[in-house]
Amino acid sequence: GISGAELELLQGAGAEIVGLGPEVFRSAHAGGAALSAVSALIGRW
Repeated sequence: GISGAELELLQGAGAEIVGLGPEVFRSAHAGGAALSAVSALIGRW
């Protein structure tokens, strides 16, 4: 995972911290889940 200190560094560099809820995804599945969520939000489905 990413530590609190790493999150602060990322935010300080301009990154926006987002999440998909309390669920924890395996890295092999996280990309597909994120693409599905974005597609649903922008109305592709």
